[in-house]
Amino acid sequence: MLKRLTANQDCFTPITFKENSLNLIVATKNDKSAPTASRNGLGKSTFVNVVAFCLGLDVDTKKDLPLDELKEWEWSLTFTNGEKDFTVMRGASKPEVVSVKGDLAGCPVVGTQEAILGEGISTKYKIEEWEKVLRWIFFGKSLDAEGGDGGDAAPDYKSLMCRFVRQDFDDPIRVNPGDKITTSEMAITYLLGLDWQFLAGAKEVRKMKNEADALMSVARSEIAQYNKDRASLKAECDRIERELADAEKALADFNTIPQAKLVEDNLYEYAIKIAELDRKIVVKSRLLAAARETQSAGLVPIAPLEKFYGELGIAFSDGAKKTFEQVRDFHMKLTVNRESLIEKQIQLLERELEDLRRVRSEVNAKRMEVAESIKAKAALEDYHKRSVELTAQREELQKKREGLNLHDRGEELKAKAAERREELIAAAKETLKQLRAKIAVEERFYKNIIDKLYAGAIPDGSPTETTLGIEIREDKTNFGISYKPQFWGDRSGGKGKLKTFAFDLTILNEQERIGSSVRFMVHDSVLYESSDPRQQANALKFVAELCEEKGLQYICTINSDDIANRDFTSIFPKKKLEKYLVRELDDDPSGRKKFLGKHFPVMPLLPLGAENGDESS
Repeated sequence: MLKRLTANQDCFTPITFKENSLNLIVATKNDKSAPTASRNGLGKSTFVNVVAFCLGLDVDTKKDLPLDELKEWEWSLTFTNGEKDFTVMRGASKPEVVSVKGDLAGCPVVGTQEAILGEGISTKYKIEEWEKVLRWIFFGKSLDAEGGDGGDAAPDYKSLMCRFVRQDFDDPIRVNPGDKITTSEMAITYLLGLDWQFLAGAKEVRKMKNEADALMSVARSEIAQYNKDRASLKAECDRIERELADAEKALADFNTIPQAKLVEDNLYEYAIKIAELDRKIVVKSRLLAAARETQSAGLVPIAPLEKFYGELGIAFSDGAKKTFEQVRDFHMKLTVNRESLIEKQIQLLERELEDLRRVRSEVNAKRMEVAESIKAKAALEDYHKRSVELTAQREELQKKREGLNLHDRGEELKAKAAERREELIAAAKETLKQLRAKIAVEERFYKNIIDKLYAGAIPDGSPTETTLGIEIREDKTNFGISYKPQFWGDRSGGKGKLKTFAFDLTILNEQERIGSSVRFMVHDSVLYESSDPRQQANALKFVAELCEEKGLQYICTINSDDIANRDFTSIFPKKKLEKYLVRELDDDPSGRKKFLGKHFPVMPLLPLGAENGDESS
């Protein structure tokens, strides 16, 4: 749970969170506010971003939390995993490192000890190390209990923690629009205590299939250079193999002195080694060429499209502009990640090629020494000539067979992937049968939330069943466990977001059962926008009771108008709500009651008419 959030600036008012409780951060108006004054710009979203920033999650440091404008700021977040308390300090001037105070005995990541004046000893970590430390703090125990951390196949920290600190509520499965569906499903499966290792196996199968496709692609290129189909090339290679076998047998019967015979054997062995090295060099060279071609191709630039619409005089709406910017930002991130991956692949192939060529040069030098000794013997001149011819023919045959061999290896790997896929699906189905009782409990909890939100208003016999929609997806290219939570009428904006609320709470409710140390959840006020005040009141009332009953913590930001509505207060009276208030924000002219405690631009100004997002904090 979160305990306290502070900053190194005097204008910032620390927030002390209530444990085992609902926590409300309310954006309100003061007596001088205009009737039409907005609650935007008080720092609700900035609060969520600061928590995410401290917990090592991805935050847009240009828009959502512009660190360039907050260089003097450092935030300290104190939290507990139920056994130990920790405090992390992360600043805007050096976001790549954090300082941590707390008992880190047993942590697999070793940081650097440092003394902080007046605060004792802390441990410094690079941000990528901090993510591993947080994974150990919150999820290490439960992952270890299931057979170790699973390496790269296990769910990563960010995909797990981002489900507990959320700002986007349009999709209950993908926390961020750019998330891979398989990554999201892996995290959900783990957090619901289901068979996440099945999805780890599915990930390995996809990797096998991708490797098989790559091998077969290179194989097709190799075969195509001979202007024959695979069957014709194989028949030709088999014929040449028979002819070479007869010729090599005849050469073996060539009469030479015993000493010369020994020299002949050495020469032949070196020739075979060189042929094998040449084959490997050819394959690596083709893979390197393909990687360089991919690198030079790059991604389709998005700038011409933006210019094209400008020249046509097409003006986008504000919402469309924001969506276009998100697409452009995502496109740029995808380009950088892709270029980095390809560059690493090229560097690896270049090193491998360099090693192969060096070894070939060394072997060839020895071969030349043996060849010279043979040439010096007149009795072996004919033998040497014929041996060279057969060696050349054998090398050419191996080159022809290379594409065929790659194709066979690809087919074999593809068959293994398909076999493994069937095994995994069968095992997963059996596991889900065994877990049916557990899933039924989760389904009832989810349905109970929906019933509470709508106070029984969902009619019996409605066209859509209230369900988590857990099932095995048997798609050949992307199989796994899918989730399709739904309830009656959930396609509307407000209901769609409350579906996300119910799904997230179902995950939070499961954490004690699976042994996770995450017992808190942070939601932004966007969740409650477009929702009926009665559903808002029912949601907060339900989560308040749940926190007290199960020992959980739910923190959310919300606008005062939402909780002052008569329909809201008739369900959740103001006096009862006030005990959950941990911070009140308003638009006081001095800025002292904003989240950061001063007028400070932390987001670009929104266009006129915009409803969401912070302008200042």
